[in-house]
Amino acid sequence: MQRMLTTDGQEVFEEVLEIVSYMTFFSPTISLEMWSLWPLMIEALADWAIDFFPNILVPLDNYISRGTAHFLTCKETDYQQSLWNMISSIMADKNLEDNDIEPAPKLIEVVFQNCRGQVDHWVEPYLRITLDRLNRTEKPRLKCLLVQVIANAVYYNAALTLSILNKFSVTTEVFNLWFQLLQQVRKSGLRANFK
Repeated sequence: MQRMLTTDGQEVFEEVLEIVSYMTFFSPTISLEMWSLWPLMIEALADWAIDFFPNILVPLDNYISRGTAHFLTCKETDYQQSLWNMISSIMADKNLEDNDIEPAPKLIEVVFQNCRGQVDHWVEPYLRITLDRLNRTEKPRLKCLLVQVIANAVYYNAALTLSILNKFSVTTEVFNLWFQLLQQVRKSGLRANFK
């Protein structure tokens, strides 16, 4: 399976990711052998597999949500740092379209939802890159995803998040945008955002 997560397996990459998704979701624990696939997916994403980012999102979500303790404590492969390097690179890349980066804020949300109280040191960096991308994002869908990162940071630790937003002098701006997006409705009367 390791070989299939390199360029040698490009033709079956999507199918291999699906297998990894099932194995990381349905097994009672995620084995070390399965964890050894994480760096290969991150490397592929950085090198050639950006089009597969939505497919890579699923197993990475499973690793974080179902193997939280290992994700947080392993230093031999520093999964937290690896995730940060990948997400910050993608979120900062001005050549990537809004659609291409949609899985990145979703992964930040996964960290905040599953690692509550254990990743305080990552809240500020993740909020910084989220706010940076939010400032140049045009598409409402990505704006909503980025605001959801902020909402999840509030859920993770409201006091810490508000202090960081205040430090960046964006608290009012962020909450105004959030409430503006919440109030937008379609002609049908249904909510336009955060569906």
